[in-house]
Amino acid sequence: MRLIDRMYIKVLAWRRRYLRDYTFVLLLAVLVGVVAGLASVLLKTIINTVEIYTTTLTSKGFFLFVPLLGILLVSALKRFFFQKVSTFSGIGSIIYSIARTNARIPGMLMYTRMITSGLTMGFGGSAGLEAPAVVTGSAIGSNLASFFNLGHKFRTLFIGCGSAAGLAAIFNAPVAGTLFALEVLIPHFSTEIFIPVLISAASGSLFSQLFMDGEVLFQISEVSVFKANEVPLVVLLGLLSGVTSIYYTKVGGWVQNQLKQMESWYLRAIVGGLLLGGLLYAFPLFYGEGYLSVRFLLDHEVNGLYESSLFSFLPGTALFLSIFMTALVLLKPIAASLTLGGGGDGGMFAPSFITGAYLGFLFYTLVILAFPSWQINPTNFILLGMSGVLAGVMHSPLTAIFLIAEMSGGYTLFIPLMIIVACAYFMKLYFHQKPIYLQSKLLEDINFEHQEAISLHQMEMQDLLETDLRQINPETNLGDLVKIIASSRRNIFPVVQAGQLMGVLLLDDIRPIMFDTSRYQELKVKDMMVLPPTTIEWNEPMSSVLSKFEKTGAWNLPVLDQGKYKGFISKSNILSEYREALRKSRDID
Repeated sequence: MRLIDRMYIKVLAWRRRYLRDYTFVLLLAVLVGVVAGLASVLLKTIINTVEIYTTTLTSKGFFLFVPLLGILLVSALKRFFFQKVSTFSGIGSIIYSIARTNARIPGMLMYTRMITSGLTMGFGGSAGLEAPAVVTGSAIGSNLASFFNLGHKFRTLFIGCGSAAGLAAIFNAPVAGTLFALEVLIPHFSTEIFIPVLISAASGSLFSQLFMDGEVLFQISEVSVFKANEVPLVVLLGLLSGVTSIYYTKVGGWVQNQLKQMESWYLRAIVGGLLLGGLLYAFPLFYGEGYLSVRFLLDHEVNGLYESSLFSFLPGTALFLSIFMTALVLLKPIAASLTLGGGGDGGMFAPSFITGAYLGFLFYTLVILAFPSWQINPTNFILLGMSGVLAGVMHSPLTAIFLIAEMSGGYTLFIPLMIIVACAYFMKLYFHQKPIYLQSKLLEDINFEHQEAISLHQMEMQDLLETDLRQINPETNLGDLVKIIASSRRNIFPVVQAGQLMGVLLLDDIRPIMFDTSRYQELKVKDMMVLPPTTIEWNEPMSSVLSKFEKTGAWNLPVLDQGKYKGFISKSNILSEYREALRKSRDID
């Protein structure tokens, strides 16, 4: 045995001997938070470093081609170097890993997303670094848990810890990071789960602050006290945020699907990169993460939006400003989708956040245009718009509320945040029930909203298969069948020939004739067998299996593997294992 293997075994033995499971969970939560925080710092550093070089390459014309170079480079890296994880798309893939791959996330994702996302956004790709930070943190959590031989429930927990730390490190918002993990990734809540996730988020946020020298995304200082007479405006903005979320999800999904239908990866990168370059040429504010435009809005430097675009010649009146902001709201989701659909890496979290800021300022501008005498604070509506669109696109209402509350330095806007998020989320759910990260066909048959569904998907067919049923040849006569029945403890018999299931024989069906000795020789099993109401495939999802039981009313169904008989599965076993899986999922100790 190698020295490193012996040391590894000693570490595991020491941990089991001296540390209770939950104590170890808390210590590992700190480690996951620190490492995920470091990953977020590295991701920011990569983006900033690449951006410094790309933005000084040439004059304004470079916007047409630099995004293309970035997307081509990232697409090539994913195809030739990171192919094993090239299909791992983001938050949806994390949830799929929890539900279907026993919460195991490939170790390569602890560093590959930092590289590809850093290059994508450094070269101008209009996406967010929050999803890459979440993926990287989740991979760190999953692999550290696997390193210490922890099971599925702990891997799931540390995926949540890593994602919370990654998001908290980006925004310096540990509460929002914690709530994001609990809302989106970890499907159930308990104090035992909440505390480790919160510890990781706090560790990641603190570590990020230490290395980023207190740098913050936005300086928000002009939030005003919410007035009750502004409730109608907040409700209206909430409904508009919901509509914008629907537009974002549908248009963004359509653009990505159109690009992904191109079989050639480099053609997809060229088309997506050139279209994105055209948008960046017209609206340079879309370059990279795009937070500069939000800073302009929050600092009331509206001229900064105009001056960097092709439309700087337009007069700065409220009417033209409204038209310009409408264009930003409509085009930002397209820019993000061109980036990701073309082959770049990044997330939809930040683009939806920024789109909400545009919408909030647009709404403020329209209100002032219609009612010039009204005294309302633009900062309030920018922040409310960010929260509303984020809640609708990501289906994370609590995250949206607390993220803005933490970023604004208090809870002055807490009531309007609750109102706008409720309105936006209701509007989005009423017309479009899936969040943007669950649009993939791979995820269609999984309901991720409830722990019950995830526990069902974690059940394995081989653990439920019953193989102790006596197989009978279709040529067996009734006399021999009676002898087989006498020595069997089951009342169902699969009729099998050359490995193929021909039918099933039920004891209740033959009971009236089984003692008629005059027919023992003439009556064959093939004359008495019946076809099962349906069959189950070996690799069939458990949700589909349970659905077949419900539709047929059967309690036992045969399992086939490419036509070959494998055994039977019973509804009672599924329900029993299901209850046990739910119980285990709620226990940490």
